[in-house]
Amino acid sequence: MMIGATTTLGGKRKPKPPCLVEVNNNDSDEIDLDEENIIITPEELDAYCRGLNQGDPPPPKSGGNNIVVLIIILLIGLIKLWNVGKKKNINCIGKLFSTITLALLLFGCSNPTRKAAELYKQGKYAEAIKYYEIAAKNNDSDALFELGWMYHEGKGTAQNYKKAAEFYERAVKLGNIAAANNLGNLFRQGLGVKENNQKAFKYFKQAADENNSAAQYNTGYAYFFGKGTKQDYFKAFKYFKQAADENNSRAQYYIGNAYFFGKGTKQDYFKAFKWFQKAADNHIPKAKYFLGIMYLEGKGTGKKENLGEELLTKSAKQGFVGAQWLLGDMYLEGNGVIRDKKIGEKWLSKAARQGLPEAQNSLAYYWAENNEKLKDAEVLIKKALKQKPDDGCYIDTWGWILYKQGKYQDAVGQLEKAFKSEKDSPIICDHLAGTYLKLGNAEKAKELWTMALKLIKNNDELRKKIEKKG
Repeated sequence: MMIGATTTLGGKRKPKPPCLVEVNNNDSDEIDLDEENIIITPEELDAYCRGLNQGDPPPPKSGGNNIVVLIIILLIGLIKLWNVGKKKNINCIGKLFSTITLALLLFGCSNPTRKAAELYKQGKYAEAIKYYEIAAKNNDSDALFELGWMYHEGKGTAQNYKKAAEFYERAVKLGNIAAANNLGNLFRQGLGVKENNQKAFKYFKQAADENNSAAQYNTGYAYFFGKGTKQDYFKAFKYFKQAADENNSRAQYYIGNAYFFGKGTKQDYFKAFKWFQKAADNHIPKAKYFLGIMYLEGKGTGKKENLGEELLTKSAKQGFVGAQWLLGDMYLEGNGVIRDKKIGEKWLSKAARQGLPEAQNSLAYYWAENNEKLKDAEVLIKKALKQKPDDGCYIDTWGWILYKQGKYQDAVGQLEKAFKSEKDSPIICDHLAGTYLKLGNAEKAKELWTMALKLIKNNDELRKKIEKKG
């Protein structure tokens, strides 16, 4: 099966599906499928620590100093008590109450971090923060990380990226690798700090080199797209592989992608299929999309169009726009599936609403070819052209819509532009020839049809048009 719609002349007019374009420095966004970096949650960190300690909770880190802190807090309380007696000040009474409460909390909990974690698991986030703040005063790196996370996500407190960054930074200085990863994420997105890809990369790599799988993915991503560091597919592959071996699903997808395109490693469709399968089993929609294409084309596996369509449908239902577009084209053209206009329009409309220019162009062209919904087609193609104003296929679609509307003089101008961009397209030659014929220039029409026939030999439709004008 050929990926991409064809016309009755047999020439492929439309561009490749999104994500099937090789990555280079100029068009890396063609395959930039994950805009977000991975951050580490307290639950993930807790699971990681349990794994290291074979199920036992980590030992207390700050309890040994609690008595000293308690004595200091009580002394402060006594001084405030003296002030109360001397000044009878209501504000002082409130401060004294807060101080004594803090002292009692600390005295009653030899490990405030553990107590905070228990409250967090119960969903009592505001109470958990109080205990984390106690532990943070003792420079407990886990508590500092947790506070960063809670301000990061707005759990138990108002969301505050600046405070999150401050707590993460303190934790990083104490060697907390999870905090390093999350701080890198804030710098990557410019949340609470000035956006800085170089600093983001520094923190990602710091955590990645301590075997943190989320950071390994983020470091691989930075190398893959050249964000904060020089683009290097081989280093990207190295870090993605480390994360993928730890069952990081996004990294598994990118390893499959690397093998599919031969980026950072030797191209190998069989290995690509294997890693896409792992990522698909972990519910990555883009992996299902690639698996679907591999089944449709028989790359790395046997050709099975029914399985290809099934995987594309699963990917599309998960919202992946590339799968929605490709399915729509397949159903409208009857490629690998039974032609179904209703299903085709449904999937193309979903992709078009997500702003995918390929889908906007496909649906607009389909309507123009069938001489229906021309006003809607005009709206769609104009949206596509805003994103890709120099794309010859899109310009051709716009010209063809104008032709169908009877605006031949306007149409010829657009189709000439499309022809200059895509001179090897018999379809565009045919459109331009038909438009010149409507304008009364039969000689020019015959010249263009002859050119199209050279591109598609033995085409009866074109031969008849030439003979008719001969």
